[in-house]
Amino acid sequence: MRFQLSKLILWSSLPDKEPRIVEFEPGKLNVITGASRTGKSAIIPIIDYCLASSKCSIPVDVIRDACSWFGVVIQLENDQLLLARKGPERNTVPSEMFKLRGCDLEIPMQIDHGNTTVGDVKQILNGLSGIPSLRLDSDSEGESGFNASASFRDLISFNFQPQNIVANQNVLFYKVESYQYRERLKNVFPFALGVITASILAKQHELKNLRRLLQQKEREFKKIKSISERWVGEVKSHVSRAVEYGIWPSEADALSDDTDYLISNLQAIAQSTDVELSISDEGLEKTLNTLKELRIKEGDLSINLAEKRNNKSELDRLQKTLSAHSNVSSLKRDRLKLSEWLLDSKNQDNECPVCGNIFNHDSDNLTELSNAFHQFELEAKASIEVPSAFYRELQTVNNEIRDLIDKLNSVNRQIKALEVSSVKLKKERYRRDEANRFIGALENSLTTIDEIQDDGGLQDEIDELNRQIEGLLKDVSEHQIARKKTVALKQISTTISTLLPGLDIEARYVKAPCELSITDLSLKISFESGVQYYLSEIGSGSNWIAYHIALTVALHRFFSSDDSNPVGSFVIYDQPSQVYFPRKLADEGKEASKDGEEEVDHAHDFSDEDVDAVRKIFKTIADAISEDKGRWQALILDHAPDSVWAGISNIHKVAEWRDGEKLIPSDWLA
Repeated sequence: MRFQLSKLILWSSLPDKEPRIVEFEPGKLNVITGASRTGKSAIIPIIDYCLASSKCSIPVDVIRDACSWFGVVIQLENDQLLLARKGPERNTVPSEMFKLRGCDLEIPMQIDHGNTTVGDVKQILNGLSGIPSLRLDSDSEGESGFNASASFRDLISFNFQPQNIVANQNVLFYKVESYQYRERLKNVFPFALGVITASILAKQHELKNLRRLLQQKEREFKKIKSISERWVGEVKSHVSRAVEYGIWPSEADALSDDTDYLISNLQAIAQSTDVELSISDEGLEKTLNTLKELRIKEGDLSINLAEKRNNKSELDRLQKTLSAHSNVSSLKRDRLKLSEWLLDSKNQDNECPVCGNIFNHDSDNLTELSNAFHQFELEAKASIEVPSAFYRELQTVNNEIRDLIDKLNSVNRQIKALEVSSVKLKKERYRRDEANRFIGALENSLTTIDEIQDDGGLQDEIDELNRQIEGLLKDVSEHQIARKKTVALKQISTTISTLLPGLDIEARYVKAPCELSITDLSLKISFESGVQYYLSEIGSGSNWIAYHIALTVALHRFFSSDDSNPVGSFVIYDQPSQVYFPRKLADEGKEASKDGEEEVDHAHDFSDEDVDAVRKIFKTIADAISEDKGRWQALILDHAPDSVWAGISNIHKVAEWRDGEKLIPSDWLA
């Protein structure tokens, strides 16, 4: 993506001061040169702070005290984005921010209050980068840990090379001194390389969900099959119990080996509405007859009560459906409440209420469209009204249920009174209850066998899931991702090899193949002997800085080759000449004129060898940007005077801060 620096803006704490604006050129190597303590090294933390950093590393005292707001203007593909953030107060880091977006942004003279927050800006940056809100690994849940959703902030490590890193043999990337940032960058790296894209990440999550669903379906199918085998072994046990309770049909053969025949008879028993038990005792006279009548009445009441409860359940579901429909209709009506807005938005200039363009079409079309929306709103409103008869019916059913419950309780009390009057009736009650429980268990068993005989399409679902998983595996296979990562890293290594000869590095390292290790976040240099060494194991600051320059340039050349790459297309180096120029000598590189004398350039005081080494850094970066047709941008903050890089094309001198000229204007300091 195109994401380059256009301006750095500081707003003074004094209300009558104009903002301090430092302008950069997109698609070039920008240079700010100057003496120590002029504010050069504060530029990286200021830009980082404006890009929604969770912490503030802007130097305390002068810069924080003199500025009320800090801002940066980003050049996007078709417009610009101003992100400004309120300065920190004491030890607190405010989340208040201010944003503007447009083609020709007008920098406000003052910012009184923000119009957005750090959280919202992070979402904006994620959107510009095309970063999805999906975990980097599909095997975990939640939004915590090193594999939580990728963020633009994770990729900021590729944009900054401060003084403590640009010549560091142990650390290659910004902020990875922290274990948390280090582990996050390892996981985000494949995403930055384009090895894992938003599409692949989405497919990985879909694959995970399909696999989880497949396991669930397979467990269900296996369970049903297991129950089937066990149930067939229990069929004859059910037959024996049916014979014992006297409910097995007299004409049926209980000793048959035909399982289907036995099952059909058991199904007939389970579906029977009146099960008669064989009672041999003829001494149950009037009490038993009365009890039988009461049980018949109890059964009738129970059936009636079940029907009423079923009606009540249906009415409850209807009520929930109406309520849900009402909510949906209301939502649609609110969303489509465009009729009044469309008519109110018309003006005499025929200006479009949506895009602001002037159109010459007949306004009757707008009236017809508005009337159509209005008619839909009326229909949506009418559709959510619940008939009053519904509530009357619901009340009637509730009353009938209560009445049936009272009657059933009364019959049950009578039955209980008769049962306790006879020991024989107690035995009969126990026997009947046992039979009823058996029939209930039998119904469940028969339901299971029905499900087994017809698995409800489970096997078809399992087959379809396997087909979908097989299709996704072609796109997200670990082998394919590993191959793409190898190709990307090899391309970066090749670019590094082409850049190293143009930098100040020992000859034996120029010929030694170099590769980037994502696992170690370090460079590995291979020698002819076959031995590999990490960057931390080789010596000389000039070698370290050469590898840093070559790596960062190679990465941004790789990133910029893909328009959809999520990494910001800029990199900032702070004092890359530090291993060559002593700071004091560098600060004296240019002296202002005294007593009318011309300005004196002390660049000749530097050794030719050191000047040439620093010049190689500038030339390597500027030439690479030029070859890439300005698809990315670099900024160097350095003590070296402009005579060091004079004559190199594609360099823009942003500012020279010496002789009192600094990042913070002197009249801002009270």
